[in-house]
Amino acid sequence: SEHSAGATRSEGLGPTGLRVLRGVPCVAFNAAMPPNPFQLEKKYRDEVLAAYYKCEEDFDDVEQYNDYLMEVEDMVHSLLNQENVPATRAKLAQYKKQYGELSAVNRSRRAVAYRQLKDADDRERQEREDRRLKQHEADERRLSGLIHDKRAAQISIAEGRGAAAASASSLRAPSLSTELLVDPAAVP
Repeated sequence: SEHSAGATRSEGLGPTGLRVLRGVPCVAFNAAMPPNPFQLEKKYRDEVLAAYYKCEEDFDDVEQYNDYLMEVEDMVHSLLNQENVPATRAKLAQYKKQYGELSAVNRSRRAVAYRQLKDADDRERQEREDRRLKQHEADERRLSGLIHDKRAAQISIAEGRGAAAASASSLRAPSLSTELLVDPAAVP
């Protein structure tokens, strides 16, 4: 079967007693699984970008920069698909020697720019939080004042005094009487 064939190619038992191929044990079948292709691509991409770390500003025109980016992708592809690995690694070493200093400067420049952006983002976030807290405190003070005014009005009404009681009595509906229905000036 497929799993037993994988088990015969394994490099031995791992620390957990599972068979291991390329360092990745398979718990479900006690057989080795191939490494995750995304992890491999990241590993090779990081390896290539350790040497190839130029910026667009390092080139005379966009076409040269695009050729450079294609070269980076071709190297990652070669390593990932195990094509011309010795030649690719030799080219990486030669490029690292030739442009190592420029790559280091670009990494440093990018790290500084990243820190500046992160600091600006942190400041903006802190300012938004400060504004939110100030607004919350103002809302709390306003709400506290409204609650205090409401309680004072309720107490005043309950005790039958104060402006609230006077305005409440003035708002009572008048009783229907002839005095209100007949205007004395209108009577002949």
